[in-house]
Amino acid sequence: MDDSSNPYSLAQTIALVALAPRAKSKGELFAHLKKRGIADDIANAVLYRLQEQGLVNDEEFARAWIESRQRTKKLSKRVIASELR
Repeated sequence: MDDSSNPYSLAQTIALVALAPRAKSKGELFAHLKKRGIADDIANAVLYRLQEQGLVNDEEFARAWIESRQRTKKLSKRVIASELR
């Protein structure tokens, strides 16, 4: 069975490919899956499974993102908090 005949498998492949270059938030991945035509229920199921596997973790993502922004852009915590919202 190829990915195109199984929407869950296709969505999982899309999500994993999107995660390859860098970590992404659950929201980013959901938006990416929607843009690729994946139904909400399938996108949510895939994201839930990726969270269970430890491949998607919004808290870790936010910490790494904050550290990167502070290191590369020298932004204050207040500015970064505003960006995260």
